[in-house]
Amino acid sequence: MTGSTHPATATRPSISRADKINLNTAPVSELVKLPHLSVRGVTAITEARAKSKFKDWNDFVARRVVPRFVRSELKELVTF
Repeated sequence: MTGSTHPATATRPSISRADKINLNTAPVSELVKLPHLSVRGVTAITEARAKSKFKDWNDFVARRVVPRFVRSELKELVTF
């Protein structure tokens, strides 16, 4: 079996775990690089952080900005 089961991620630039993205300061062009994050998710993050910056991972989760399955994909790739 060949090919990707997630063709949308193949067209996005990938990020490594060493290059964590700061959810409080990253521009939209960086946020779209995160896996499974739709335009709607990026918009939700930018709107939530405009109201008040995320304190930490627990604050981000508590605000329910993105669905649970997306949060699990993001945890090791982001910082605050």
